[in-house]
Order: sequence, then structure tokens, then C-alpha cells
Amino acid sequence: MEKPNILMVDDRSENLLALSSQLDDIGANIITANSGNEALILASEQSFVVILMDVQMPEMDGFETASILQSENSTKHIPIIFVTAINQSDTVQYKGYQSGAVDFLFKPINPFILKSKISVFLALYRQNQQLAQQAEELTLLNEKVESASHAKSAFLANMSHEIRTPLNAISGISHLLATSAAPADQEQDLLNRMQQTSKHLTSLIGNILDFSKIESGFFELTEEPFELNVLFKELLSILQTQADEKNLYLKLNIKGNTPNGFLGDSTRIKQIFYNLIGNCLKFVKQGGITVSIAFKNEMLVIDVKDTGDGIPESQLKRIFSAFEQDDAGRKNGGTGLGLAISLELSRLMGGNISVASILNQGTTFSVELKLKQNKTKILPQKVVENTPVQMKKALVVDDVTTNRLILKFILKHQQWDVIEATSGEQALNILQQATDFDLIFMDVSMPPGLDGVETTAIIKQTLPEIPVIALTAHALVGDKERFLASGMDGYLIKPIDTGALWEEVRRLLV
Repeated sequence: MEKPNILMVDDRSENLLALSSQLDDIGANIITANSGNEALILASEQSFVVILMDVQMPEMDGFETASILQSENSTKHIPIIFVTAINQSDTVQYKGYQSGAVDFLFKPINPFILKSKISVFLALYRQNQQLAQQAEELTLLNEKVESASHAKSAFLANMSHEIRTPLNAISGISHLLATSAAPADQEQDLLNRMQQTSKHLTSLIGNILDFSKIESGFFELTEEPFELNVLFKELLSILQTQADEKNLYLKLNIKGNTPNGFLGDSTRIKQIFYNLIGNCLKFVKQGGITVSIAFKNEMLVIDVKDTGDGIPESQLKRIFSAFEQDDAGRKNGGTGLGLAISLELSRLMGGNISVASILNQGTTFSVELKLKQNKTKILPQKVVENTPVQMKKALVVDDVTTNRLILKFILKHQQWDVIEATSGEQALNILQQATDFDLIFMDVSMPPGLDGVETTAIIKQTLPEIPVIALTAHALVGDKERFLASGMDGYLIKPIDTGALWEEVRRLLV
């Protein structure tokens, strides 16, 4: 907080010197004026906590000076204490108060009284400053709250739109199929479209959950060893099909001095580049995409360069904003979250993403990641197949009929014997009558009775040899570990992916 100013006005320099010396340690700047005119000029140029004004001065006395100060909006709130040696009559004091004074000091001045009175005005000034600062902070906080509220409203509005769009397609197609309103030769095409739309909706919900966790600060990264060349070769092989459909090339260029072993969250690193490369594939019409990897200044630097039409300068600053899309983005089926999530993930890894683009030449996304090197050789992991397993017996426990029905159809298609239970209690009753199950699929959340974790704990007391796979919509960081630690043997996220389903089944039974 800046030192406050005190103005002393007296036509005699020795009086000003005496007053100033008595207030040396008061904690304020002492500014002096030798006349009323000089005092008026100083008061118009600077702010003062209090003015000590001599009454008897030539040309313009203290009363006149005070009256002028009180008539001006910029100076009328400055408290004035008159300093005088004339009599202390009520008439003099009344005239002083009428001209704008708040107090009087009579000569000879008692230094203790002087300091006490000045200290009161300094204390009031400091309190006012604190209140002003608090008011400013409250204003800023209110602006942040309003901004957050607007952002939340925009987020919910966009989220509602993005979710309702694929839901509308799924609902419309299912109605056409249910009422036989669609031509028979188009039913398979409609089913394919509904499956693609449901995958898009699942991806969108996953992105929304990721974005919400990042925004709320609850997102956690794992740290595991991985090999750079393996990660990117796997990633590009997944995206190669999309590139082939548009006759585009996908090139990987890893500079020779780049380390291959790192520690980090390989799943989220794949997510970053799946979003970036996938985004390029949507917009590039000819040519292709080159991924160049280097290691500079202890940072992993990856450039994703395409040969597309480029991005206008006006849009470059907006492309990393959540749900920010132009017409081309919406036409190509984007959610408007991929780049925003990629940027935040890179920042969580101690890096950043920048973009440069030239119209009609292409765009380059540059990603920096701060990752620890891993010099320990990674042993090859056993690849688990996801081909179906046939002719087994399973107990499917889920309180939602549709969930049981879908899983039952998948299993029965492979000639499984499937028994259903709608609750944990019913599952326990069935297991008291028959124990020849090869596998139990257990929903985690089943109100109002026993949940999946509690039911599994009871089953494991008497039938520990039967594997239990958790069926759940809980897909946050740590959920899988939590369910496995509770005694479950496998973990599947709803909606169930058949590839992941058979991979878990093979891991546990074959």
C-alpha cells in the first residue's frame, strides 16, 4: 500500500518545519504549501488524507481556501484541520466549520494531540484502501463467477446438442426398423449407420467425461514404460484404413538420435495423436500426413504435418476451444472436443501444442511432451486374442433387462448356456442350486439390494474358482483397479465392446 499524503499550509516556513518535524514518524508523505493558492493547485493534482491549514494567511486566508476546496467535487471530501493562534471563541470555530473544517488545533500545538488526530485520519484512510481493494477483488471474483457460469451454460448447451444429434439418428433408425417403414434392401445399411452412430456417441461421452475431469482438476495420468516406435506404429496402423479410403499417405519419421524408451501414460499419448492425426485425415483431400519425432532439450517433440487446405488465421486461436467447430468440422462428424482435450493432456505432461498453417499448403501441429526416459528393456507382452470362445456356461447378473438381453444374445450366438439374475440376491440363490458356471458377468451398480462388489465378495467365499467379470459404466481413473482389488477378476466398460468382451473371456478361460 502506498504512503498517504498530508498537506500542510502555512505562510511561515518555520511553522511548516515545526509541524513536519513532529510528524516525521507518522508513516505519511508530508507536502507543504506557503499559500492558499499553492494549496489549491497541489490539492487538484494529488490526493491527500488530511490538510493542516493555517487560518491567518495573506491574500487568501484559511477559511477562503477551505471554502474553495469544499466547492470542488475533486477536493470537497478532503478533511481539513485548522491550525490557529487566534482565540478559541465559538464564533471562530463556527466560521471554520462553516467553511469546511472538521477540527481545530490551537497554538501552541501539543505534539501528542497532533499525532493522535492525524493518526485517526490515517487509520480511516487505510481502512478505506482495504475496503476498496476488497471491493475490487470481489468485483473480479464476481466477473470470474459470471464467466464460469456462462462457460458452464455454453458447455451444457453444446453437450446437449452434440448428444441429442446422434440420439436422434439412433431413435429414428430404430423406429424405422421396428415399424418396417424402411425398404427391406436398406435395412442392413440402416443398421450399419446406427452402429456407427452409437460408436460416435460412446466416443463423445468419453470425450465429455475426459474434458470434465481435466477442467475440474481430477484427471490423473499413469506412468508406465513404453517404446516410442511401437506406440506410433500401432497408432498409424489403426489410422491407415482411413488414409487408404482417401488415397492419402501416412509417414513416420523418427530422427536417429531420438531415445526409444520412455515412461508415461501411453494410452493418453495415443489419444493426443489419434485426435490430431484423425483431425488431419478428415480435412486433407490429397497428399497425406507426416509424423516427425525428435528429442530436443529433454523434450519429446512431435510434428504432425498435413498437405490440406490450411486454416485461416482468424480460426487458429479458436481451434483448441471446447466445442469450437466450423461448418467443415460439423460436416466431417467432429465433436469439437478432441483438440481441446489433446492440448490439456499435453500440458498435464509438462508440454504444449502449437499450430502453424499456410492456406493452400497445409497445417503443422507441434507437440512437446516432457517424459522421463526408460533405459530398461521392455519384455514383449503376450497378445490376447479377441476371437469368440464357444460352448461355455455363464451367469449374467444385471438389474437392467436390456443389458442382460444384449449380453445373452452375444453369448448364445457362440452356443453358450446363459442363466440370468436380476439382483445380487437372486444370483446367490442360483449359485446355491448350481455351481457349474464357467464365468459370471456381474453388474456393479444394482440398487436397492446387494451391489456387484458385495455379491462378488460373498461368492468368492465359497466359489473362488469361478471368474467374475465386472460390468460397469464406471470408467474413471482408478475404477478398474478398485474393482479388481475388491475380488473381481475382469473388467468391462458399458456399452460393451465385443472385442474387449472376448479378450477378457479368453484371458480368464483359455
